[in-house]
Amino acid sequence: MKQKVGIFMGGYSSEWEISMLSGQTVFENLNEDEWDIYKVIITKDSWTVQKNQQSWPLDRGNLTFTIDDETVKFDVIFNAIHGHPGEDGYLQALFELNNIPHSSCGFFESALTFNKNKTNALLNQFNVKTPNARFYTNTKDVNPAEIAATMGFPLFIKPNRSGSSFGVTKVKTEEEILPAIKAALKEDTQVLIEGAVVGLEVGCGVARQNGVTKAISITEIVPKHEFFDYEAKYKGESEEITPARITQTVFDFICSQSEKIYDYLGLWGIIRIDYIIENNMPILIEVNSIPGLSPASIIPQQLKFRNIELTTFFGDLLKESIAANIKIA
Repeated sequence: MKQKVGIFMGGYSSEWEISMLSGQTVFENLNEDEWDIYKVIITKDSWTVQKNQQSWPLDRGNLTFTIDDETVKFDVIFNAIHGHPGEDGYLQALFELNNIPHSSCGFFESALTFNKNKTNALLNQFNVKTPNARFYTNTKDVNPAEIAATMGFPLFIKPNRSGSSFGVTKVKTEEEILPAIKAALKEDTQVLIEGAVVGLEVGCGVARQNGVTKAISITEIVPKHEFFDYEAKYKGESEEITPARITQTVFDFICSQSEKIYDYLGLWGIIRIDYIIENNMPILIEVNSIPGLSPASIIPQQLKFRNIELTTFFGDLLKESIAANIKIA
């Protein structure tokens, strides 16, 4: 009998549309001869299971639904939700409470990597270089003149807990600081101010394949805008080049460090770790625990470069998730 897989997509954040595209990519590339596939559309108002033009409400407590008086439970979940509640630990905790294996990190690791400040502080102890930064939970403490004097320009002001580039502003003057903070507060109640790192931006995909943590490849990102913002990521406003045009030494260093970060943080599933290479030194920008999987996204481009079929990759990920859950259950 085929195992039932629920592809969770949507969510509550500004990234709803991108999550739907990621989920659709997974849906189109799972083998129907091997899996009994359902879409699970998450919005603030409803959690709905869909298959073959039919739909059923999903019980938010035990993650079951009813077809013809029969209670149905998923054997495994593919989590394609960017942002809250699918990337920050909330859904992961629910999956685990119901003993359902899933494709994403555990609830603690998801919450950790979603918090840029906490992740960077931990990785600094692991000798991973990150940007000079200020962290604010009370933005009344922000003094634009003091920030300008001590941090200089340009700066990046961003929500601390966010899965993408919504609410991120590149700031070049003191007058722009408070409006940028206001934009970040639309996405989160915590704000991160980082000194800009000038250089080449790259993204390194990492996954566990056949029980081994392995970097997929490194993609060079050439945005048409000033940085890799939402339009650059998802609206075609950038050029992505795989493999990145960097020296073999830097390429190998980024792959090795990304694999070590994956294992050190206890991550799972598909991870993308972003860097800016400044004077041949990779500076970590973000650990993305549920990266985009739409056709325009970096991970599918890297898999294509490696001649790895999405059907094989997604199917193997679900199988490894099921096997890992059996070991710890």
